[in-house]
Amino acid sequence: MDFWKTVVRQIPREQYHFQRPLARREHHPDWRPEGLLLEAPDQFHRTRGRQTLDRRIQRHRYQVRSIRVRIHMDHRNRLLIVYTFLNILKHLS
Repeated sequence: MDFWKTVVRQIPREQYHFQRPLARREHHPDWRPEGLLLEAPDQFHRTRGRQTLDRRIQRHRYQVRSIRVRIHMDHRNRLLIVYTFLNILKHLS
């Protein structure tokens, strides 16, 4: 069964590290009004967040075809990371 699932995590800014430094929002080439778009498989797979995500998915027996990651900044300077899982197949067991 295909369905969408969104997981939101809040991480303090000083605890989260990108693979490359982020420029200022308005100068970043990937910046959009709704947030910075990162494609998970290439830019996100080495981070602790992605590993945690993979373990959580395996624990619930989900198979993920693609993940879209949106990053927002909230009013307390924390990063709001929104994972949108596309086409998740739940294994029949």
